[in-house]
Parts: sequence; structure tokens; C-alpha cells
Amino acid sequence: MALPEGPTPPGNVFTEAMLSITDTAKWIIGASAVVAGVLLAGVSLKDVSNLDDEDPLRLVLAAVAVFVALVAVAFVIKRAGDVLTVPDTTISRLSVYEQSERKPPRVPTRPIPTVADYDDVLGYLARLKGEVQPDPACTALSVQELYSQYTDTLHKVDQLRRGREVQVEGRGTVTPNDQEGINLLKEELAVLQGRAALLEDAAQFYFVQKAFTRLKTVMLVSVVAITCATVVFTWTTRSSEVPVGSPIEERFSVSTNRSAVKEAGMRAECAGRTLSAVAIGGTLENPRLMTLSETGCPAAIVDVSDEIGRAIPVPSSK
Repeated sequence: MALPEGPTPPGNVFTEAMLSITDTAKWIIGASAVVAGVLLAGVSLKDVSNLDDEDPLRLVLAAVAVFVALVAVAFVIKRAGDVLTVPDTTISRLSVYEQSERKPPRVPTRPIPTVADYDDVLGYLARLKGEVQPDPACTALSVQELYSQYTDTLHKVDQLRRGREVQVEGRGTVTPNDQEGINLLKEELAVLQGRAALLEDAAQFYFVQKAFTRLKTVMLVSVVAITCATVVFTWTTRSSEVPVGSPIEERFSVSTNRSAVKEAGMRAECAGRTLSAVAIGGTLENPRLMTLSETGCPAAIVDVSDEIGRAIPVPSSK
């Protein structure tokens, strides 16, 4: 039987949480790239060709819709990239950051003192989030104080290695030959290093989480923007012409332009005549007709346009 695992060290909790967030950010970047590809693929030339020069407003709206959608996707990718590129946090950098970011005391949202007020990591996170107002009676160290103790202890250990005496609070003078004093300093340095490392992990998690919160906000706005842009683009590029769904009896008034009629696949002798025909495709405005054979004008299949004539549906006899 396997022995039960002990509690997970706090540092590992922060690391695992950061990995979870960064993995999600990577997935969002991949999904956003797919969305951008779908958007670009959806802008077909056929849709854009429906926007002619007679309706420039629809063309402008369609272009703006595509631009807005792509910008929204770009912002999501940018914010996701910010999550992945949060700079590594060091205790010295935290010391400067806390000093520059100090804000006026805020009314606490919960009774004080709390555990967070006495613990370096929880206290630092609570101060960053503005969740607690540290009690002056608390003994918790600020980041600057922890950093100062760490650098001071490190300096003393270095001085002993160089063969110099140092003064240690509560013990007095420690010489290079005082092994007990040296071991005491090393133990204190190890404790401070552990606390500093834990504080760095906690702060790094906070900054990553903060960047991820901004990403979620941008994603929400982007979803709305992309949805609106898609609706606008679909509306502006829709075709106003009704397709021919079934054969329709038509009267085809052929143009008098003999060369245009000939280029359309009919005999020049058909120019100026009105022929019986059946619409078999195209749209109601510009159908594809199959003309019926008449004297001097054999049957033909013609795509109607303004140059070669006009097709008029024959009213049903029913």
C-alpha cells in the first residue's frame, strides 16, 4: 500500500496555478489564430462582388466589420501573450515595486488582524489586492524589510568567508573560527532564502493572474465585437436578387444590338425580336433563359443582361 502524500508545499501550489493559467493562455492563442483564419476564409470574393459601386456604404460597412473582427482577435492574442511574458519576479524588484505602488490605507473588508497580516506571502498578496489594512501591532515583515534582512545576512556570511568578524544581533561578535555562530547565520540565511523564494512565487502568480484577468475582459469584449461584425458583414454582403428556383415561362425582348446578341450565343437575326423562353437558372432580374426555336432564330441558352435584352415573366394562366 502506498503511503499517503504529504501536503503540497505552497511554492508548488503557486507554480501549478501559474502553469494552469499559462497553458490556458496558449490554448486561447491557438483558438484565436483559428478564428482569424476562419474570418479571413469567410470573406469570399463572391460575397464582396455583391457590393457594386452603386452602394458604396455597404462596401464600407463590410470592410469596417472585417477590420473590427480582426482587431478584436489581435487584442485577444496580445493579452494572451502578456500572460505568457510576465517578467520573472525577484525579491529586489518586489521591494522597489511595493515602495512605488503604496496606496493610502483603505478600510479593511474583514476584521483585523488576520493570518495574512502576520505571514509574508499572504500579507503581501493581501496588500497588493487591497483586501486588508495591516495592523501596526502586527509583526509581519514588509518586502523591503525581508529584502534588507536577506541582503544583510548574506553580506555577513560573505564577510566571514573573507576572514572578517561580523556583529550578529543577540550573539555579539562572530569570528571566522566561531563555527556555531557561522552555522546560525547559515540557518538564518536559508530560512530567509526560503521565505524570499516563496514570496517571489506568490507575487509571480499574482502578476500572472492579473494579466489573465485582463485577458478575460478583452475576450468578453472581443466576442461581442466579433459577433456584431459578423452580423454586419453578413447583412451588407447579402444578395438582394432572388434566385430562380423552378422553370418560369418568360417573354424575352432581344436587344437591337446585333453584335451583342451574337456574342451572347444567338444569331444576329434574333436582334429586335420578342421570343418565348423558359428561365432555368440565374436570378429573377437576370435569368438564364432557354429560348424556344422560331423562324430564323433557333433555340439557344442565354444569360440575360442589359446589353442583350430584357426578360419578362409570363403571368400564370391558373
